[in-house]
Amino acid sequence: MAVSVPLVDGDVSSITEPVPLLITGASSGIGQEFARQLATHCDEIIITGRRQERLQQLVDALRSQNIKA
Repeated sequence: MAVSVPLVDGDVSSITEPVPLLITGASSGIGQEFARQLATHCDEIIITGRRQERLQQLVDALRSQNIKA
């Protein structure tokens, strides 16, 4: 079930229940760092990007931290 969580000034600390987050452009740059930072605040993230190999590396790193990706 998708839940809309309002963010105040980008403050993800207000997330109080598990919600899946969709992050685009996560294979490099800002999108990748954004995925890494947000992953510490949620139980599951959904990532997309153009470079499959880099996405897989990110998924592996997140899963090693017990984050569902």
